[in-house]
Amino acid sequence: LVHEKQNNFERAEQIYDEALRIATNELGDKCIRVANIKSRLANVYEHYEKDRQAILYYNDALDIYRMNGIEEDNYLIQDNLQRVNLLDQKRQNEDLVELFPCFNPFGGSHTLLHIF
Repeated sequence: LVHEKQNNFERAEQIYDEALRIATNELGDKCIRVANIKSRLANVYEHYEKDRQAILYYNDALDIYRMNGIEEDNYLIQDNLQRVNLLDQKRQNEDLVELFPCFNPFGGSHTLLHIF
């Protein structure tokens, strides 16, 4: 977490990968600590704009939290859900821009629209 807060995401990724390996081996893959590490690792992937990988890790964390009886209104679930939803929306907007180059998901008008 310290490396992440200092924007040293490469080092944070290395540490989280190692922590995930150790926690999974020692505690099993259904432990809340494993979910927490997956969530932090997803945050690193999100920073690198590896959105698909981030979504996978956020969803893994959500599954583990739920298996352990964490309630839906708990901040652990709510934070991961919010991040997944934002990343899904971002991907959908990117898909629309790719399909329709004049589409601007942020409002306003695109330069191309002024040509016509």
